[in-house]
Amino acid sequence: MDKTVFLDAMGISRWRFGAEEVKPYMVLWDDELDYYPEKQPLVAQVLTLLGVELTQCQFDSMPAKGVQVVWDMRQTKTRPRTAWVNSEPLKTLLSNDGSHKRSLWQQIYQHLNQPK
Repeated sequence: MDKTVFLDAMGISRWRFGAEEVKPYMVLWDDELDYYPEKQPLVAQVLTLLGVELTQCQFDSMPAKGVQVVWDMRQTKTRPRTAWVNSEPLKTLLSNDGSHKRSLWQQIYQHLNQPK
């Protein structure tokens, strides 16, 4: 059994360095070893459309307290669902099927046009 899955199921957060800078925004993803979201142009484009800089985001598989989740691209989403937009995992978004990207763009459009 994967230890991270076990810790997630038990609701145990991972240890972090105390000196680690806490960034105001978070992107949730499944830790796919082949894809690093920070290096993908699609991720930078989506964050720019949402009005968030890549340097303001931390990437993790579990939400952290006090950090706004802007994008949840995990396969299995957990409650509470507080992300601005939700999508399929990055690996699926980067495939040739445009329907997943279309759904993501529609969510971005709705998010940007909601009353503030």
